[in-house]
Amino acid sequence: MINKIKKIVLFSKFILFFIVSNAQNLTLGELSKIRMMSFEEANLFLGNKNWKFISVEENWGKKTITWAFEKNNEKAKAWLGITYDMFESNSLYYQITSIKTINNIKIKLKELGFKVKSSNYLNNKIETIYSNNKYTLKLESSPENSEEPSVYYIELTKNPRKPTLSEIKKADEKRRLDSIEGGSKDFCVSY
Repeated sequence: MINKIKKIVLFSKFILFFIVSNAQNLTLGELSKIRMMSFEEANLFLGNKNWKFISVEENWGKKTITWAFEKNNEKAKAWLGITYDMFESNSLYYQITSIKTINNIKIKLKELGFKVKSSNYLNNKIETIYSNNKYTLKLESSPENSEEPSVYYIELTKNPRKPTLSEIKKADEKRRLDSIEGGSKDFCVSY
């Protein structure tokens, strides 16, 4: 009976360790969903995966909110931030050291029709830009050194929306009417 209890406790610890050690590994689908969440929703979602809210920075109408996974002093196993912009769609960054997670994200990028738009080697980092019709994803890879593991940095942004044909026609008609009526040449048409 005692051996059975020990096995159950040991198995429970193993499961808990597995869940906690994989909590930092977010999928591309999760990253895409988190990017669209409000602060409260993102904080709840990430908190349930043992991420800790770290800071809020405000700049020029933008708020960047940052979380860390297993933060110790100034280091963490992973970082995630969402920039909320009042004029543009939210962007997200995710910094991890897990090559397995990065490889899974690269596989998912191919499945979702992302194409490599550019790849460069800058400042001891490989930077690759992937894009599809909706999103752009920048992946930076830093090499491992004697003090630090390799670091992978992802930035996910939504591509700007292109105006529809009817919106373009509406803007052209407004320009034409303004020029006929001698109206202002400076106007703003929202799409």
